[in-house]
Amino acid sequence: MPQTVTPTEKQDYSAQVRRAARNKERVRLTQGDKEIAAVIPIEDLEYFERLEDYVDLLESLEATEEAIEKGGVLLWEKFKAELELESK
Repeated sequence: MPQTVTPTEKQDYSAQVRRAARNKERVRLTQGDKEIAAVIPIEDLEYFERLEDYVDLLESLEATEEAIEKGGVLLWEKFKAELELESK
């Protein structure tokens, strides 16, 4: 569960960064009653980036499949065969 803190000085922000790194904690930073940012361990960021890449890959595969179904994609083997016919 993320810890919520309202840093009052620049040193407090540094302390929260160290805390996230050292304790592998997610820290929410607030200003007044409003959450303005989060500090997360680098491992969490790397996980989120891998997850984002995976979602992008799935979306790409879905789009490719849809294009193939609609006839909007020329498969490599067919393209290659057409090139060979034209070069003769």
